[in-house]
Amino acid sequence: RMQRNLERTYGVWAGQQVKIALMEAGVPYEDAYLYIQEVGFKADDEERPMLELISEIPISTEDQRTAKEVLGGDALEQFFDAKAYITPGIEHIFS
Repeated sequence: RMQRNLERTYGVWAGQQVKIALMEAGVPYEDAYLYIQEVGFKADDEERPMLELISEIPISTEDQRTAKEVLGGDALEQFFDAKAYITPGIEHIFS
């Protein structure tokens, strides 16, 4: 059930990690924030995975790169790996 619920979010839950990575790569805060917000709403509206959209949509009118171009496909896929994201917390709880 948890997996189905995560899938219904279209990956929007991972947006914060992508935003932080974009800022660490030199994208200004305002651009990164607005980009993730735009892509998150679009993912929900179009019922499409956010990971797919950030590979297509440019960061801003001034910065025509996509998040995939800035961060690389492998890094982006890691941000959307829910199991990798929650495993450290689960291990901590049980230790």
